[in-house]
Amino acid sequence: MTDLIQNLKGLGRTRLLVMAAVALGVMTALLVGLSVALAPQYRPLAMDVNAADASRMISELETAGFAPKVSADGTVISLPEADIARARMALASAGLPAEGNTGWEIFDTASGIGMNSFLQRVNRLRALEGELARSIETIDKVEQARVHLVLPERETFSQERPDPSASVVVHARRGQSVTRRQALAIRSLVAAAVPGLAPDRVTILSGTGEAILTEEDAIAGSGIAGARAEIEERLRRNVENILGAHVGAENVRVRVAVDLDTSREVVVQQSYDPDQQVARSTSSSTESSAGTEAGNANVDVANNLPGFDTGGASGSRSDNRDVSSDDVVYEIGNTRSERITEAGGVRRITVAALVNGSWDADGTYVPRSDQDIARLTALVRSAAGIDEDRGDIVTVDNLQFVTGPPRTAEVGGLGLGDMLARNFGSLLRVLGGIVIVALVILLAVRPALRNLAAAPALDKPAANPALSEPPGTAVGAPSGETGELLDPEDPHEDPLADVDYVSIASVSGHVMSRYIEELGQLAHKEPEATMRTIRNWINQKA
Repeated sequence: MTDLIQNLKGLGRTRLLVMAAVALGVMTALLVGLSVALAPQYRPLAMDVNAADASRMISELETAGFAPKVSADGTVISLPEADIARARMALASAGLPAEGNTGWEIFDTASGIGMNSFLQRVNRLRALEGELARSIETIDKVEQARVHLVLPERETFSQERPDPSASVVVHARRGQSVTRRQALAIRSLVAAAVPGLAPDRVTILSGTGEAILTEEDAIAGSGIAGARAEIEERLRRNVENILGAHVGAENVRVRVAVDLDTSREVVVQQSYDPDQQVARSTSSSTESSAGTEAGNANVDVANNLPGFDTGGASGSRSDNRDVSSDDVVYEIGNTRSERITEAGGVRRITVAALVNGSWDADGTYVPRSDQDIARLTALVRSAAGIDEDRGDIVTVDNLQFVTGPPRTAEVGGLGLGDMLARNFGSLLRVLGGIVIVALVILLAVRPALRNLAAAPALDKPAANPALSEPPGTAVGAPSGETGELLDPEDPHEDPLADVDYVSIASVSGHVMSRYIEELGQLAHKEPEATMRTIRNWINQKA
């Protein structure tokens, strides 16, 4: 211990300060490297959290012993990946994050004592709005929803009750949007849940303030515009489904335009067939008459009296007549047809499909061949019911999407490449810490240790045999012996080996010339240490 203290004193103040700075730097680098290498990987626990909920969640997590981090904007709370499951259970037990919509549980804590009918109606309205909002939030792509109901009361002495109405604000998930089909489903849900609410009285708005469905859309939806939108949406889904099964749902974009006939047509036709004669009516009549005419030339009234005898006058004649007739009325066969064509008939269908190419194993884009495009076009024609005689148009083109190679679905367990990609950040931090520690050891620790090992050899008199032996002793000779010299660096060296010796008259034995050269070099490099050693020799002899 004393030798160590003496060696440290002999280094001088400057060297001690340098050693202390190097040691401090090494410890700091080691701590930084280890902290970086062993730092836990943080994952988001909650996103898009408002300030009030974030404050309560942070307080609850810190009380439970977790170390949460908050993003710069205060909307994202992160925790180490290993603590996320336990933190979620801790927050759930504390009722956090708080439910944004209050449902029928509002009546669980409310007491009926002292509550008038107005407050009961208000609570009922709040509960109904909250339950509807919760149901809407269960729909795919819907992140948050707010429902506003207007249920007017019938005025006093009024026989009519105002119609109820509703407004729904839908916030879609990040990177997604609510389609018209989903908006129609939300409208049907709200209209069916509220008594007396007609679907056309429900307005659907998006989170960006755009109107998805309004009352005007409901009126138009019952006519041509609604039929066109429904047909276009149905055909688009059919084409996307059949193409997505081959190229992937993320690699196809389809748009359909339908031209409908807006006119209503009534056609009446009547034709006659002369070959089809049918007796419509038949009538028969018979007429009989008889008469006698006298032969004299006298013309008087007696000749015409019945039963009057003219005295047998000669030349009389009699007349009998029978007449019969048949009348038949025929009806010619005819055909009368009436055809009514309502508005909404399809005049023409136009389909445009954009298909992405494929990617090989190296990540290079490969366009689709003409045969593949022809097969996809045939599929589109069949799925959309294309009629070329009607003037329908189908366009299928292959262009590269800007989103890059599609990510394939994970089948089974994760491969080595997927694991490396998922944990790339952690691996990078570990490698960075290892590199920092290695650089500190190579560039700081090793030079410092080398200097510490060389410093005592210069300051301590016994460090070099050439300087430590008193005068009159052969340099490099074993203790208690003179004359035969051995190399101290090689204890197995043969004493009889060929060695270059120098004969000095004042010294008994022989001295190796190598030690003399080293002594000269040492005196040239470390003059102060050489002077101290010589001074010690003089003091010992005195």
